[in-house]
Amino acid sequence: MQTTADVVAVLDSSFRQIFPDARPIKATVKEEAKAMQHPVESGASVVDHRVILPVEIKLSLIIPGDAYRDVYQQIRQYWLRGDLLTVQTLAGTYQNMMISGMPHDESSDLIDALPMEITLVEQKIASTKFSGGASKGGANGDPSVPRDSPTTGRGQQQGTTPSTGQQGKAGSTIYDIIFS
Repeated sequence: MQTTADVVAVLDSSFRQIFPDARPIKATVKEEAKAMQHPVESGASVVDHRVILPVEIKLSLIIPGDAYRDVYQQIRQYWLRGDLLTVQTLAGTYQNMMISGMPHDESSDLIDALPMEITLVEQKIASTKFSGGASKGGANGDPSVPRDSPTTGRGQQQGTTPSTGQQGKAGSTIYDIIFS
């Protein structure tokens, strides 16, 4: 006697298997990185680092006819809420996955089952570090130099008017551009 067991499980935040009546028949796990290319002066491109992209899993399911309405509604609720799930496969465990797509085909070929392919995408949570400004001041380490001090909390600043001694004089940048 042969028995079948799921080799792929989708788990909720309490690590309980969700929609166990849906039979997974194939899982395609996509773990990729984007190589960042930049041109150099010679005309060649150089790759200096990469960005790891979120994991994407396409999970093909067959939902039996006696359960497809209930299971479809369960999947749809997780998709609408955007709940974070865990996907357990033979090769690994993928956390912080959310259902991003749930297309399905309905045809007269399969009256007693509903084939479905759900797409789960990893939610990457980025942490940003905020700073209150320069801790040691400017290039010389002197916070008393106004030009080197932090601008946080100063609001909108008005520019200064150039002194009359520099307007229209030979040696100024604008004078050099116009009269050279």
